[in-house]
Amino acid sequence: MILPGIPKNICCPESTASNKGRNVKKRIIALFLSLIMCAVFSGCEWPSTKTASASDTMTSAEAQAAFEAPRPGEYDSADTCIVTTVSKVNGTISFYNYELQKYYTLVYDSITSYADKYGSAISLDQVKEGYLVDITFLKSKKLLVSLRESKASLVIEDTSGFSVDSGAKVLKYRSESYKLTEGTILMGGKSKETVRDIKPEDVLTIVGEDNEVYAITVKKGHGTLTLRGDDALVGGTLTVGKDFSIHIIKGMEVTLPEGEQTISFVKGNTEVTRKVTISRNEKSVLDVSDIEVEVVKTGKVLFTVTPDNAEVYVDGALIDHSRLHEYTYGLHKVVVSAKGYETLSRYFKVAEPQATLPVTLEQKESAKEEKEEDKTEGFFIVISSPTGVEVSFDGNYMGISPISIKKVSGSHVISLHKNGYISRSYNVNIENTAENVYYSFENMAPEKEEKKETTKTVSGNNSVSGNVSGN
Repeated sequence: MILPGIPKNICCPESTASNKGRNVKKRIIALFLSLIMCAVFSGCEWPSTKTASASDTMTSAEAQAAFEAPRPGEYDSADTCIVTTVSKVNGTISFYNYELQKYYTLVYDSITSYADKYGSAISLDQVKEGYLVDITFLKSKKLLVSLRESKASLVIEDTSGFSVDSGAKVLKYRSESYKLTEGTILMGGKSKETVRDIKPEDVLTIVGEDNEVYAITVKKGHGTLTLRGDDALVGGTLTVGKDFSIHIIKGMEVTLPEGEQTISFVKGNTEVTRKVTISRNEKSVLDVSDIEVEVVKTGKVLFTVTPDNAEVYVDGALIDHSRLHEYTYGLHKVVVSAKGYETLSRYFKVAEPQATLPVTLEQKESAKEEKEEDKTEGFFIVISSPTGVEVSFDGNYMGISPISIKKVSGSHVISLHKNGYISRSYNVNIENTAENVYYSFENMAPEKEEKKETTKTVSGNNSVSGNVSGN
């Protein structure tokens, strides 16, 4: 076969040239054939003047687009969810959709953007697990495009003192209650932990909307502490920090926040401090058998009190003074009081195994006699005559007679006045009795009559006549 464009003397070596020339020609032919075979088996075509069709052009563009990276900001999906895990090792962020109760994971790359709830740019290191975020992503590539912290209405950060009411399905904090649902997730704990395992010692971050909790993150959990060799300390006090103190009893188990804790033991005059590390959901054991407690001496005291019904307080505590009480050696304060007696307050010293302490109260001196019971309530002083005159009682105008005045026991002055007539005054003594008092005074004299009048003293329930003083 003669290939196009190839000289005949190369394809068919019939020349009478020298052997050296023939060898060169053979090598050229072999090389050329090798190139042809390579082109045939690799699917290559010779250059053609044929114009590409429209369908060929679209297929090429689609193939190219398949290898192109998305441009910044392009996404096909969005969600509001909780960040559960940020993994720099895997280059992924995992999320939880509260409404659907579903978890999923997206990869991030160098063009993924992050922002706080105000829209300011933040770094990946500032993305916080357990918080509500708004995200956009390419679902087909599982690629996170953007992440922004959501403006959740319920956010309580790094706070302890929560308690769980499992029956009511609420999380309580002080006077507030927050709703727990099937979708509420617990983060930061072990896989077997549930919200029922939350203790007041735990430090939590709560995120949700309105009054409904989406996620609880345990920032700092709790563990328990038991004492070994605590016989000498039983009856003493165990203290952690400023807010926690408990009476030591044999075999007790104490719930404490995780981390290193400083424990103080106090009994009598002995005070010892120990450090212990509390691990989350683990039981820690502290050996205190090496603590030597100083023996505290005590003595029994019997109080003999007069009057017998008096109340007795020792060191601020009310006691039954009819029996023996045991106190440590040293000074103690006693306060004794009873109605009608002067209160006694003093210190006493316990310095022997048993002693009797007599206490006698002094009666109070009455500053005033007891006030007699008022029997006049609801009764009146009734003045029936003379009629049509002005009546004053102890200088206070009361009205026109006949008149009824509220009864008041004791000495009083009743005055009568009428224009054109001589005014009269009467000293009256009203007894403390449960009855009305009636007065009927003599008629008033005209001013033209010149008579020397005198003040008259009368008692109740009398008709009054005779001369009286004119005012």
